[in-house]
Amino acid sequence: MMKRKTSGFIILFEGCMILLTYCVAVLISGGTEMLNSFGNFIDLPSLVLLLLFTVPVLIASGMGNDFVMAFQMGKKQCSLVQMKKTLEAVKLLQRLVLCGAGFAALISIVIIFQQLDEPSAIGPNLAVAILVVLYGVIIESLLIPLSAYVQNHITEAMNVEEEDVLTVEKTDEKG
Repeated sequence: MMKRKTSGFIILFEGCMILLTYCVAVLISGGTEMLNSFGNFIDLPSLVLLLLFTVPVLIASGMGNDFVMAFQMGKKQCSLVQMKKTLEAVKLLQRLVLCGAGFAALISIVIIFQQLDEPSAIGPNLAVAILVVLYGVIIESLLIPLSAYVQNHITEAMNVEEEDVLTVEKTDEKG
């Protein structure tokens, strides 16, 4: 039987694939100078706003610990109920990230509309509005394999329980 990869490895692999996709997209577009200006894709206030929208809601829902369990699932033994709660926490965070990205982008767009009298500010402010959506998409793309990882654990646990029930039934028939 093959040993299952850990969720940390899956997230690291997905992050490397996102970075590789970025580099390939930049090289295809012929913009090698964009590779040097990677800082244009970093906007800490947008990321903080996105996290402030998602993390407190996840914690307030009581699913913060369940989400953390997704990273410990390969190392710790979990019940089927705990695995299902973990999957729900991951799915909740997926929805929160997308809603948070939309919320933050709308706030940025409102700010852009308030500053239309300064045409030179429209471009940078629009970039910030789009960056927060990009962050949401990146985080979502990291959560998708995590969700699949947890779902696979649930499926395996259900198969094991089903096999145990069949074994017990066969033993009862013989006895």
